[in-house]
Amino acid sequence: RRYDLHDEEINNFVKILKAMQDDTVGFVILELFPVFKKILPKVVRDKLFRLERINTAVLAARKLFTDIVNFHKEKLDREHAKCVIDEYLVQMEEKTDASQFFNEMDLMKTSFDLFGAGFDTTSNMLRWMCLYAAKYPEVQRIVQQQIDEVLPREEFPANKHKAQLPLLEAFIHEVLRLSSLIPFGVMRATNNEVYLAGYYIPKEGEAV
Repeated sequence: RRYDLHDEEINNFVKILKAMQDDTVGFVILELFPVFKKILPKVVRDKLFRLERINTAVLAARKLFTDIVNFHKEKLDREHAKCVIDEYLVQMEEKTDASQFFNEMDLMKTSFDLFGAGFDTTSNMLRWMCLYAAKYPEVQRIVQQQIDEVLPREEFPANKHKAQLPLLEAFIHEVLRLSSLIPFGVMRATNNEVYLAGYYIPKEGEAV
């Protein structure tokens, strides 16, 4: 499904995503320093780290993706699934050992990740590539020359051309290496205590 630039549904998602991004720093600080959860009253935490705004954005995202999932439920053709959401819904109905791990909340989270990556990460990556291509026109020139040698003007590069476009691939990898594409990593935690290569990793919530 493709969205028009002025589509209300996708523009609502963009607003939600930007609202979350604007308040990411406060949220990350609270996650990195959980002591603030203990020493600060809730009203102060909410104000200082903008938690109310984050919660509002989360609720809006949940409603949006509930509507999207419900739309796919209504149109679902179990014999001819058209996308990831359809395949997920079919898998949820299967009576297999794996189906117990599929649920609607995870489906909404996965859908949010796909929309987020498709909108924000991709557009940011393209922006960085344009900036570095403008800064290093000599690199831009040789990459363009290789593309012109491999592809006719009316054809876009595809995965099948990857082996023939090593300079383009090298350029993409170098931009990924140099750019600040994702300044904050995803927080991770273990459900149980773990020993890995001789190091002790406590479960979430435990002090080291």
